[in-house]
Amino acid sequence: MRIVETVGSMEGWAMIESTAGWISWGGPLAAALALGLGWVAYRVVRDPGRRTRGALRRISPHLLSDVFVPDGVDGYVHVDHVLLASGGVVVLDVRRYPGVIFGAEGIDQWTQVLESGSYKFDNPLPELDWRVQIVQGLVGQVPVEGRLLFTAESRFPKGRPSRVVQLDSLAQDLGGMVTGRPVPPQWLEAWSALRDSVRRGAAPSAG
Repeated sequence: MRIVETVGSMEGWAMIESTAGWISWGGPLAAALALGLGWVAYRVVRDPGRRTRGALRRISPHLLSDVFVPDGVDGYVHVDHVLLASGGVVVLDVRRYPGVIFGAEGIDQWTQVLESGSYKFDNPLPELDWRVQIVQGLVGQVPVEGRLLFTAESRFPKGRPSRVVQLDSLAQDLGGMVTGRPVPPQWLEAWSALRDSVRRGAAPSAG
């Protein structure tokens, strides 16, 4: 057993539960307001992707999130985020592993340590490299790099492995991919073709 992804928080549920007490004495208007406020708080906690997308858009307006990219063999591959920055295209795989994380590029399995024990999970870098290769085939000569974006719940006491980034230092972690220079016109053309090729929503069927 391993914890791969965390969604939501006790804080979000507590906020919703606290609104229930308002309904009994506040009447319909208070009930509607309370539930509305509770839902807003719940959404903020439940959707950490909103904060991620906001941070990425501050780096570049050219962003594709939660898309399926054609793999060149009549199939599609899901990608969390693809960003066109001044240094090229960045493919970002999001990983939600709370707790202490130990890993390195050349290690087959990484370790997640929680209060309940330690758990192994496969090194996610080869999967990232596969997505980078697929995107590279669609944008031609535009440089493409990949990053694993671990959420704030992850801690790396021995340092983050190669190509692992976190949101609070994302622009700095991307290094040369964010130069501040204008994006070349030919890269914008390649980005437009990539944007037109992706699919959103449910996974497309092969063929």
